[in-house]
Amino acid sequence: ILQLSQEAGWPVSVTAGECLLQSILSDTLGLSSDAPNGDTYRRIAGLLDSGVSRSKLENARRELSKMHPKVFAYKAELIQRTEFFNDGRTAVVVIPEDELYVISPLYNPGALFLTEISMVEGVDVGVSFKVYKNRVTGAIKCSDKALIAGQLAETFGGGGHPFAAGFKIEGNDINFAQIKNEVLAKVTELLG
Repeated sequence: ILQLSQEAGWPVSVTAGECLLQSILSDTLGLSSDAPNGDTYRRIAGLLDSGVSRSKLENARRELSKMHPKVFAYKAELIQRTEFFNDGRTAVVVIPEDELYVISPLYNPGALFLTEISMVEGVDVGVSFKVYKNRVTGAIKCSDKALIAGQLAETFGGGGHPFAAGFKIEGNDINFAQIKNEVLAKVTELLG
């Protein structure tokens, strides 16, 4: 959108520029992935020159990311019950439905886990399972050493990209243990 606006000579307001910059930062993991190129940085520079404040966006992101003390305590519980597989390359956490009703209104519990696990040395794949009565969802986040998230999710009817993806399995006779085992087997296969 920004490129089209610039090529067409359309003015971009500061508010629109903030939204565009935030989109660029989100899509590039805060400019930490290999996705941005020189053009990306030149476009960002143009946004900054037009009055967009990077620090304003960062402060808003930090404010939005603050968590309730109850969520902070729950995060510690998730970390304690994390399971590791594939010689520590794969980390899994299971979030049962009853916990989702308590925590989800305050914060996405899967994100609590996936953000932290991505910072653990040696972990290349994190999977957060949310287990409901009639469905299981899986959120996947990978390091740049194991770009398999999209492939893994597609195996179970989902999608995404190499770094992050997700899937949902629905049915009346959900066998979570079987689903978990199948996901772990596929992770092991994809990691080679």
